[in-house]
Amino acid sequence: MEDLQSGKFCIVREKNSKISRQDTTEIEPFSVWNLENSELVIGKNTSLAAFQQITLKNAHLRIGDGVKIGAYTTIWAEGKQEKVTITIGNKVRIDEYCHLQCLSDLDIGERGHLFNGVYIAPFDQPFSIGEKVTFGQKMVAAGRGPLKIGRYSLFGSSTVIITENHNYKDLKRLVRKQGFRNLGVTIGSDVWIGASVTILDGSTISSKSVIGAGSLVKGVTVRGGVYYGIPIRKSTSLERR
Repeated sequence: MEDLQSGKFCIVREKNSKISRQDTTEIEPFSVWNLENSELVIGKNTSLAAFQQITLKNAHLRIGDGVKIGAYTTIWAEGKQEKVTITIGNKVRIDEYCHLQCLSDLDIGERGHLFNGVYIAPFDQPFSIGEKVTFGQKMVAAGRGPLKIGRYSLFGSSTVIITENHNYKDLKRLVRKQGFRNLGVTIGSDVWIGASVTILDGSTISSKSVIGAGSLVKGVTVRGGVYYGIPIRKSTSLERR
């Protein structure tokens, strides 16, 4: 199907798919949707900038009301045994060049903000991001394990969250053939993560923690603690009240 109304060019390839969009939806030129046995729901007063590409295969994508998605952003989802569900909450803002690559469920809470170049990829287990969470430029969250982030948390640019780790102890086998572990990552509410932080599989960052820029997180933090370093250590001179 080609939608040429109002000078817009939107290619939609449907195969047993269901598309629901409000009359108030604004879609700029050169949007491409590839759907197969999937469902796409777009809320009211939502806008998709130019050069969007949404590829769904056995998946549900629900975009809330008042969502703004920037140019050159791609959303890709493929369900294997069960349908993958991507939920983008009301009034979420996704800037240019973001990429959502989903083999498992992804839930982005209301009023969140993904700055340009963010990459999110739940491969085996779901990612849940609370309301009003901000991901800085070129942030990465990816892996086979689960990810859970509480409300109001802030992440600096170029931060990386990895929810898996290679097994590597057998010297007689290639690392790539030893499989993975995927404990996942849990991050509480009102957490501030500085720029260029790396958060490794199995880590838990408790609510109201602060992680200094350039740090490496592995392990568990205490509520309200301030941490920095490679690996992180708790600060005794920057206590919070």
